[in-house]
Amino acid sequence: MGDEYFAQPENLARGAAYIEQIARIAGELRRRFDEDIRETAGWPGQDDDMAKQFKAIEERDRELVVRTGGALFEALIGVTDGTTASLRNIRGTQNDVLDSIEEAKRRGGKR
Repeated sequence: MGDEYFAQPENLARGAAYIEQIARIAGELRRRFDEDIRETAGWPGQDDDMAKQFKAIEERDRELVVRTGGALFEALIGVTDGTTASLRNIRGTQNDVLDSIEEAKRRGGKR
């Protein structure tokens, strides 16, 4: 760790707000996708030759797509949570330093 601590909380807050917005949109897209994909579940048929050929593949692929979409959404939530936690940490550090400076001023620079 270096001797300096530098952060731009305003920029971090702005970035966190953008990430939150993206995560909200992604959550809505995921919800709609999950609803829409359920409607296609029977497209290969039930017991004809096409169903026998494609049903297992379609189920596997659909599950993979749903899990991948879920993982991407969870990753966005993780980035949002991490960024927000970093921002709280930075602001807490800033506030502690500012409080220490004010306390030192009140004491006239004496310990």
